[in-house]
Amino acid sequence: KRLKRDENITQVAATITMAYLCYFVADVAWGTSGVIAVVTMGVLSKSFGSPFVNDNKLMEDFWSIIEFLLNTVLFSLGGLVWGSIISNEDEEYPEREFTAKDWGYLFALYIFLTLIRFGLFIVFFPITKRLGLSSNWKELAFQSYGGLRGAVGISLAIYLDIVVKRNSSNGTNLEFVLQTNKLFGYIGGIAFLTLTINGTLAGPFLNYLGLADASDTRKRMLKTYRTNYRRKLIDSFVGLIAENRFSKVSFAVVRHHVPVLRDLKRREVVEAVRCVHSKEKLESIQEAAEISNHSNEADDFSSILTFLDKLDDNVASKSSTFLVPAKENLMSLRDSASGYRLSMKDVARGPQGMKTSDVRRLFIELLRAQYQEQQEAGELSAREFILLALSESLEWATETIDRGGPVNDWDYVFLTGYPAINIVGLCHPIFKVDTGMAKDRLDLEKCLAFIQAHTEAQKVLKQEFNDDYVLGESERLVIAESEGEVAKAEEFTQQFSQEEIELVISHKVCKILLNQQSLLIEELVEKGLVKEQEASESMEEVQENLTLIGHCSQIIHPGEEEETRNSD
Repeated sequence: KRLKRDENITQVAATITMAYLCYFVADVAWGTSGVIAVVTMGVLSKSFGSPFVNDNKLMEDFWSIIEFLLNTVLFSLGGLVWGSIISNEDEEYPEREFTAKDWGYLFALYIFLTLIRFGLFIVFFPITKRLGLSSNWKELAFQSYGGLRGAVGISLAIYLDIVVKRNSSNGTNLEFVLQTNKLFGYIGGIAFLTLTINGTLAGPFLNYLGLADASDTRKRMLKTYRTNYRRKLIDSFVGLIAENRFSKVSFAVVRHHVPVLRDLKRREVVEAVRCVHSKEKLESIQEAAEISNHSNEADDFSSILTFLDKLDDNVASKSSTFLVPAKENLMSLRDSASGYRLSMKDVARGPQGMKTSDVRRLFIELLRAQYQEQQEAGELSAREFILLALSESLEWATETIDRGGPVNDWDYVFLTGYPAINIVGLCHPIFKVDTGMAKDRLDLEKCLAFIQAHTEAQKVLKQEFNDDYVLGESERLVIAESEGEVAKAEEFTQQFSQEEIELVISHKVCKILLNQQSLLIEELVEKGLVKEQEASESMEEVQENLTLIGHCSQIIHPGEEEETRNSD
């Protein structure tokens, strides 16, 4: 039943059952190798069973985790056994020793195994060259060199060691125990050498052969994809600075922390403005556009509005669909959390209407949805504990509402601290981090997120009730309580200077843009346009820049002094 999720989980469970059943039947019932039997079953299942798997991603992710965990256990166990052998510290069998002569045999065996692998690939090269997509001598060389030995060999050696010791428990067949000791030493040594030598040099050897280089066509495709998602980021940037809360963004900060926009040109901004906004909305970016004049780094933005005045009045108004999640998502979150199935107006018009406590609970769910939306848009990061603090404030506020109290989530916003910063603060001489500045910035960012969530939740609540229905006393009371909470938050921001607020807002915009860049890259990978390996470098760059923003202690960024001077 392909469409039932429970069946997908059952299929995953069935693969575990079959693996253990295969091992038991082969090893116990038939007296053969259970390890080889399971490996054979895995190869056959992958070859012929894939079309019957409902959710291949679920199956692959599950077995990737299992593979990682079991490989960790296997190599840890094998490493302990191998370590006891080569250190000659086995108290149970002190007679067995791994001597210098054995080390010589180990290195000779490693060389011979490598030569044998090369010989086998060379012998079968005329056949493999004519199979599938063909092959060449470079691929032959790397396939011969890249043979890593580990999991299967170690598991077989551990099993053999257990069986021999079990049959020699009464002191007999000691020579077999010593031979098994030597064998395990060689197998563990070969696994160690292939991992350290072949594994370490595989990358450089691959680059030397030129197999890691992308074709010219592929490079042009990747450049096109990068240009496309860069254009979308520019559209998002223009949409952000058009909002009142981001109108004071410093372009110097954005250029410093968002490398993909570092060479932003005036014509690109103009094109983005034309695509995203109508002429009426363009006036809101005037101040943001005028404060930038980077004559040395990129084109001047100061003449944007002169160009915009010439635009046709009938320019289509477009909203950035990438910036903000669909409104339906917000409503579905609100409805699923609060349990309201009918429209709010229908409920309020009912015989009993909505109680004030019900409207307050609804408003709390709207706030929760707003915080979730901010996280999806990249405005909030769970790693900085801001989202956790805001979410917990809603839980405390819900308890207050249950006791008949008002909406007072601001009173609980600062109950949750910043554990990571506190730990760094204890090690201040080592990390040399100004934890006080970091806390102030996070507090201010938390406050701005709080104000934004309440403002948007008020709009949603009004939209739900005030169409052809006048707001009731309960709704007006809840909105008034929310406005009071916003007033408290705005009063809190007054302890910060305007420069500090603008710096936090600029960093916030950088975080949003970088998170959106990562989402765009992930989208390209999901669509199959970019390989995971190709996207990994860009994702690492995004993560590095996000980390730098979190650790940024600069007050003046490169180019910001010139920007301030030009604005004056």
